[in-house]
Amino acid sequence: MIHFKGEPADHSSTVEVTYHINVGRPAHIVPPHKSFHGKDYSEWSASWWQWDLEHPLAGHPNVDGPGFDVRSGQHGNVWFLAAPFPGTYERSVTIAAGKALFFALLSAEVSNAPAVGQGRTHDSLRRQLTFQCRRTWS
Repeated sequence: MIHFKGEPADHSSTVEVTYHINVGRPAHIVPPHKSFHGKDYSEWSASWWQWDLEHPLAGHPNVDGPGFDVRSGQHGNVWFLAAPFPGTYERSVTIAAGKALFFALLSAEVSNAPAVGQGRTHDSLRRQLTFQCRRTWS
């Protein structure tokens, strides 16, 4: 089981996600200064963002709904997990044998993506991102 909970510094919203995962062997955490399958943590983070942003809104891993499928976009030896926000969610997933997991503990995205921020100006996107960063790190 993986359980994580977070809220911004201003306590305006929270996310709590529990993943129930059946694994065949004990899990371990890769130390921050080590690489895993040829990538360090910053490179795995970049890969996580690519995976996260490649999904359409329907079935997106950051949106809780019937279209969610943990297998979507997964390939290779490392699979990615994401959390809907805000709210409390419980997900039961099956991970293929021999796969490692990587998930972001904290993430934020501001864009002009269709159905999310369509029509926003550069200045409004910058203001939204500044707001999210200050809310998270203050």
